[in-house]
Amino acid sequence: MLLVANPNIRQMRNYTYFFLSFFLIPFFCTSQIPSAGMKLWLKADDGAYIDALVTPATDSTLVQIWADRSGNGNHFIQLDSNKRPAMIESVLCGQPVLRFNSGRRTFLYSNMRLSGIKTVFVVFIKPSILGEAGELISLKGNSNEFSEVVVTDFPGYDPVTFIFDLPSTSAGSFFRNSVGIGASFSGLGNLVVVSYNGGVISDPANYSAYYDNVSLPVSGNGLLGRYSGDSTTIGARAPFQNINFLNGDIAEMIVYDRILSLAEINDVSDYLIYKYGLLGNCVLPVKLNYFDAKLSGTKVRVSWEMGNETGIEKYQIQRSIDGQSWHSLDFVSASHNYRQYLFCDENPYSGRSYYRLAIFNNKEIIGYSAVKSVNSLFSSARTQIFNLFPNPAADFFFVESSYPESLIVTIVAGNGQLVKKQNVLPGQKINISDLSRGVYVINIRGKQTEANHKLIIR
Repeated sequence: MLLVANPNIRQMRNYTYFFLSFFLIPFFCTSQIPSAGMKLWLKADDGAYIDALVTPATDSTLVQIWADRSGNGNHFIQLDSNKRPAMIESVLCGQPVLRFNSGRRTFLYSNMRLSGIKTVFVVFIKPSILGEAGELISLKGNSNEFSEVVVTDFPGYDPVTFIFDLPSTSAGSFFRNSVGIGASFSGLGNLVVVSYNGGVISDPANYSAYYDNVSLPVSGNGLLGRYSGDSTTIGARAPFQNINFLNGDIAEMIVYDRILSLAEINDVSDYLIYKYGLLGNCVLPVKLNYFDAKLSGTKVRVSWEMGNETGIEKYQIQRSIDGQSWHSLDFVSASHNYRQYLFCDENPYSGRSYYRLAIFNNKEIIGYSAVKSVNSLFSSARTQIFNLFPNPAADFFFVESSYPESLIVTIVAGNGQLVKKQNVLPGQKINISDLSRGVYVINIRGKQTEANHKLIIR
C-alpha cells in the first residue's frame, strides 16, 4: 500500500486517497437532444461573446453576439453597445443567463426566418411581470409574418401568450386573437415549450404547450398585432418601434422546424430541467478536473481530482486488458469535503492495460473519465508462458503453462463482471458449461507472472 504523508489521508482496504482544493471545469452531456429539424440553439454557457466571436462573455460583461450552436449560423447580434444584454454568471443551478433590461431597451436580433410548423423551448426567469409584457422571442417568417412568445400580466391575457405566423402591417392595426397558457412564474427559473402545427393561427387546437414539463391547456386569451419592418428578435417584440422589451433573464433557447414527438419533448425538457434545476432538483454537473494512471515501481497509481461532488455517492476504479472489456478493481466513497483521490493497484497486469473511473450517484453510473493506458513490463528471473485450449471453447478449456505450478484463473465477462475464479494445475479441465456464449477475459496468475487471454465461448 502506498502511504502519503498528509493529515487528510484516509485508508480503506487496498487503497489510500488524499484530498486538496481546486478549480472547476464543467461539462454536460447533450446526446439526448434531437438534431433533426433543429434551426436554433442558444446557450448562455456556450456562445455568448463580447465582440465578433472572439472573446467569450464573462460575468457582467455586455453581449454583442449570441452564437447559434445548431450549426445553422443563426447568430443573434446587437451592434449598439447601449442595448446589449449582460452576461450574469451562476444564476440557475450554477449556470449563467443573459439579462435583458427593459429600462435600457436591450435586445438581440438576427436574419433568421422560419414559417410554418415549429417547436420552441425557452428557459427564462421573469422576476416580475407587473404592468408589462416582455418578449422572449419574436421569430420572423418567410412572408413577413411573425411568431411571438410573450410573458405578461395584461388583463385578459394568460401569463404566457403566443401566436405563430401572425401577419404584420405597416401601422400595426391588424390584430388577431392570441392564445396562451396559465402559469405561475418562479424566480428559480421556468421552462416553456410551445408547438404549432401550421393550422389556423388563432385556434388553440393548433398549439400544444408545456410548462416545466407539464402539459397545460391552450386557450384563447387576447389580441396581438404586429408591426412590419422588424427582424427576428430576442428580448423585445418590436424593438425598432420600442415595444415590449423584456425585463428578465434567458438561459437557453432551442427552436425546431417540426413538431417533436412527446418522447422528444420529454428528452429535451428533462435535459433543460436537470441542467437548470427548474423543479428544485438542482444537482451541479459532474466535474472531473483530471484523471491519470501511472506506473510507480511494480504498482499503478490511479489519481483523480473532482470539482463539484453534489449528487455523487461513489467512484469505481475499472481496469481492462484491451480497453473494451472492463472489470472493477474497487469502489471509493465520495468524500464531499476533499476531492483529490489516489488509488493503488498493487497487482497490475503485466503488459499494457487500461484504467478508467466510473462515477455513480445513489442509483447508477452518471459518467466516465477518460481512459488511461499503462505499460507494466516487469522483469523476472524466468518467463512463464500461458496458453488456452481449445479456443473457441464450448463446455470446458485447459490452461497450458511452461511451469508445473498452481495457477489462479479468473474469468471476467464482457460487462466486467467476475463470473468464476478457481485454483487449477496446468492441464486441469476448467468447466464453463454454465456460462453464456460470448467473449471473456481469462486472467491467469502464477507465482511470478500474470497474463490475460481472450476466450470465446460458443
